[in-house]
Amino acid sequence: EINKVLQEYAMLGYPGCIGSADVVHIAWDRAPHLLRWKYVGKEGYPTVAYEVVCTHTRKIIACSKGFAGADPDKTIVQYDDFIQSIKNKIKYADVEFSVVDEAGEEEFLKGLYLIVDNGYPKWCCLQNPEKWSTDVHVIAWSRQLESVRKDIECTFGILKGRFRILKIPVLFQSQAVVDNIFKTCCVLHNLILCHDGLDSRWEDGMDWDGVDGYHDFQDIGRVIEIKKGTGKGKDWVQTLKVRVDATLDFTKSNNYVFPSEAISDISKGAHAVLRQKLVKNFSYRLKHNQLTWF
Repeated sequence: EINKVLQEYAMLGYPGCIGSADVVHIAWDRAPHLLRWKYVGKEGYPTVAYEVVCTHTRKIIACSKGFAGADPDKTIVQYDDFIQSIKNKIKYADVEFSVVDEAGEEEFLKGLYLIVDNGYPKWCCLQNPEKWSTDVHVIAWSRQLESVRKDIECTFGILKGRFRILKIPVLFQSQAVVDNIFKTCCVLHNLILCHDGLDSRWEDGMDWDGVDGYHDFQDIGRVIEIKKGTGKGKDWVQTLKVRVDATLDFTKSNNYVFPSEAISDISKGAHAVLRQKLVKNFSYRLKHNQLTWF
């Protein structure tokens, strides 16, 4: 089952990925009044937060205990047993996956990682999209990563849409009961997923290696829009046009420029080293039409 998940993510350009992780908030109308400050976060009402990990087929493989809704993601991940077991090389430490460099030379690495957003710490086992970059390779890698990470967001929407008890504020007074309700819904979600056959290989029936999956880099050289925040009460969007010029021509190997060795100025540790290898692998396989592009 692990090999199946790894193969799916490798086709998307992220070898070694075991799933997407994020925090979901469940409204709790009976939170203790004296601890209301602890359970009211950005939502504006009391919630219980859960760290959830799912695969590309939206199968939930891990769910943490319940945390107070005001706790940020960086705090919750510190106490998540599943993610900590990956970080401390307790789980998946001996699982191998391969990446290629700019010359196409294969390298085998050990230890898997998760896809997260930018609200998480820079750990090697947590890979997030690069928010600010002028490197077209990193931008393409990050854009695909953001698309793949929507798996976990879709899973949250399916859970709340399928189980009404998660969509409305929970009225039980014990948080232990709320935890049992949410985890039971996760189990039922997986059972329904298997019963409907939606946990099978998502590429079945599609000729990804042929016409259905064919693409060239001219399609990927389209305009990339980077949306920024609001200013002076008015919404505004600044569009950054990133196109492939002669120095970044993916159709000519002698002109192919790979990402800089210093991908991130923030971290030079294991997180940046793994990201560098993943970006090079992504760029090489994209050039040779070996990926499924979103």
